Amino acid sequence: MKDFFFCINEISVYHLFKNLGYTKKLSFQMAKLCTIILIKEHEKYIKKYKLGNKEIELGVLPQGAPTSPMLSNLLANQLDIKLSNLAEDNNLIYTRYADDLAFSSNENLSKLQIKKINHHIMEIIRSENFIVNKDKISISRQGSRKQVLGLIVNNDTPKLPKDKKKKIDTFLYAIDKFGWEATTEHYGFKDALGFLHHLEGTIIYAEHIDRELGIKYRNRLNKLLPSLFI
Repeated sequence: MKDFFFCINEISVYHLFKNLGYTKKLSFQMAKLCTIILIKEHEKYIKKYKLGNKEIELGVLPQGAPTSPMLSNLLANQLDIKLSNLAEDNNLIYTRYADDLAFSSNENLSKLQIKKINHHIMEIIRSENFIVNKDKISISRQGSRKQVLGLIVNNDTPKLPKDKKKKIDTFLYAIDKFGWEATTEHYGFKDALGFLHHLEGTIIYAEHIDRELGIKYRNRLNKLLPSLFI
């Protein structure tokens, strides 16, 4: 889906809190605290309501806020129910992580079946006031490379894709050959410490997926750390 959090406005958040048993006043205040007013760059998502003679812009869930994932999951409950029912009717397995949806099957579905299911999925998404991201739609046949949430899931154990491995390898090689300052500047980071934090985060992520590989990256990085503080 596209711009997932921006599709959820403060009215929906208000009703969620109210249905959970909070007072109207507290629900209103918490909805305001958990949403932001979008800048003009995203004005197509800005909705307004009238209060007397004034037009008030509605806030939406902000990306990156710790409250947004939980609130969006609660408010996407009907979406999950409808898509789960569709999946069950077609012997599929449905999973969702934020705005990424995946449908899998052990059966070899025909092109017509896939087309019909895809049509129903998009209908359901739109009926729940979310936006379909057509650029992210991907259909993978049995035996082909399958990537979900940025991971290769062809086998029982998820793996890092080659481009992510290459990115880490390139960073570590460049630091070793050209030094921290030159590499930081070349890749557009503000400073070497910020670059280090980015690289450490990427390696920690890799370690969660492939512990052995992550440890190798960690050891290579540790050898390069002394030169950062010279």
